[in-house]
Amino acid sequence: MISNEDVFINLINFAIFKREFKKVDFDFDEILNIAKNHNLVSVVFRALTTLYSNAEINKIVPYAEDLNFINIVQNIEQQCEFERIIQLFKANNLNFLYVKGLWVKKLYEFEHERSMGDADFLILKKDYKIFKKLLINEGYNLKNGNGESFIKKIFNIEIHSQKTNKNSKQSLILCDEIIRSSEIGYTLSVDEHLIYLIKHLINHMAIGTGVRMYLDIAIVCDKFFNEIDFEKVKAELAEEGLLDKAQYIFSINEKWFNVKNTLGEDFIDKEKLSVLEKQILNEGIFGYSQKENRYRGSIINTVDNAKGKNKFCLIICLLFPSYKAMARFYPTLKKVPVLLPIFWIIRQFRFLFKKKDLKSLFSAIDKINDKETLK
Repeated sequence: MISNEDVFINLINFAIFKREFKKVDFDFDEILNIAKNHNLVSVVFRALTTLYSNAEINKIVPYAEDLNFINIVQNIEQQCEFERIIQLFKANNLNFLYVKGLWVKKLYEFEHERSMGDADFLILKKDYKIFKKLLINEGYNLKNGNGESFIKKIFNIEIHSQKTNKNSKQSLILCDEIIRSSEIGYTLSVDEHLIYLIKHLINHMAIGTGVRMYLDIAIVCDKFFNEIDFEKVKAELAEEGLLDKAQYIFSINEKWFNVKNTLGEDFIDKEKLSVLEKQILNEGIFGYSQKENRYRGSIINTVDNAKGKNKFCLIICLLFPSYKAMARFYPTLKKVPVLLPIFWIIRQFRFLFKKKDLKSLFSAIDKINDKETLK
């Protein structure tokens, strides 16, 4: 019998890639729940309403319609707001590029089917203060004390000026270099967008990805297959030591979405591939459907090069994070750094009074140590 996860993938293929769908018996509620975990409700809902009568799916229609309507309204609101912000940046003669969701959602047949949590802009480092002032004047506030994230009601904007994430060896993109060679508001080439999406997904592997991040890459490869210089993409990923992980991404997309794997299978371990596939389906978007994924992210962001660290080291690093990591969650430390030991104690007491969180924490540590796919 076909699994609900397989049905979920087949429904995406029907809606996005216009592939045949063979009707089978499955749990409509469970399919909707899986779609919700991966932020793909609108895609699956369109497939179901095309394939089945209202009488067949009437049990889930009201709830699914509500979720789909929310996606439609949110998409319209985001389009208006982010276009206004883009015009504001241009009016001030600022150089910037937009990436990820703001670009890739335009490749979907219906933009509301690709929900977006925030709009990501690449900027020149020297212009950061100007962007910050403009956004604050428009009613945005710094989010969690993070200098790159701005929030206003339901709108989130992230401005990136750093070449790499200092806690990761995986570079994202040469912001300054690319922006200087482009026009104001110019977007990246398809090759560059694809490389960015791949690197972004790899950066999320330790915390959680979900199906949608793989679908984004599959759609880009499907729509621009004859335009993408895959040898260039492969060479850049290999140069940065990311080709092995990228091959897993493309192997999964070939299996799920029938998009040709153009990066090869030199580093593929079939057993590991199967484990990774199940993990992606179970964890939901960014791993949010599993609580322990939050702790996996905390550990990896706290420990430089987590690979090879034993369990004791990971626990110590988590209980006593660096000043920079603690200041993100306790902004008071920015004004009074000497309070760091006190906030370490506060953090530990929070764990002691949340037994479920503590259980999730140790489960996360076990997975980081034992599952090579997360290292």
